[in-house]
Amino acid sequence: MSPRVGITLSGRYRLQRLIATGGMGQVWEGVDSRLGRRVAIKVLKAEYSTDPEFVERFRAEARTVAMLNHPGIASVYDYGETDMDGEGRTAYLVMELVNGEPLNSVLKRTGRLSLRHALDMLEQTGRALQVAHTAGLVHRDVKPGNILITPTGQVKLTDFGIAKAVDAAPVTQTGMVMGTAQYIAPEQALGHDATAASDVYALGVVGYESVSGKRPFTGDRRAGTAGYRQPPHSPATANVLVRPARAAVGGRRARRAGDR
Repeated sequence: MSPRVGITLSGRYRLQRLIATGGMGQVWEGVDSRLGRRVAIKVLKAEYSTDPEFVERFRAEARTVAMLNHPGIASVYDYGETDMDGEGRTAYLVMELVNGEPLNSVLKRTGRLSLRHALDMLEQTGRALQVAHTAGLVHRDVKPGNILITPTGQVKLTDFGIAKAVDAAPVTQTGMVMGTAQYIAPEQALGHDATAASDVYALGVVGYESVSGKRPFTGDRRAGTAGYRQPPHSPATANVLVRPARAAVGGRRARRAGDR
């Protein structure tokens, strides 16, 4: 049975409201009955929860993320597995509930960010990534949907480490490149491992999209390298980037990892 309102996981975490549904599962707003605090709970789909290799990698990554302490990274509080209505084990992750709007939703609503807000978002996200990279953790799926912006302008980066576990799961071993197609770096599209430079590239694409209102490439990267043969849109033609900002974003989008 799928997660539903009112279910309590492991006798502690009660699901209250569905926030989002994605490829891996669902994210719920819930309550930690022991501590009396509101939390976000990611409940994994059955095909992931029942795969031992995936669960072990997911658990290990959750431990790593839980050790990160930075205001720009959504905190991980707990990991668990529970029997949901006798239909097998379900794995879940308990995280900080962020009062924020995903950047992709902001861009859909506003078209693009002002230059000042875009640069502030990039700086905050970059600092969060730097902390993770120093700890040896690569995000692998930096995109607007994983960047939350609070009413005060605080940026929170979510879903750290999850893509690594998915990448290793048998259900993904079909030649598909992990990561969201329009934000993956050239080396990822060619099948190479993601690195810190891959995250930097993705952040450059996010910055480009934030100030221009469009993504730099039009090709489908899931089809291989075809997307990289398409010339990028120039935000200069849209007259939305001053020269220093254009240079900063462009450097992050360099095709060679070492140039980022």
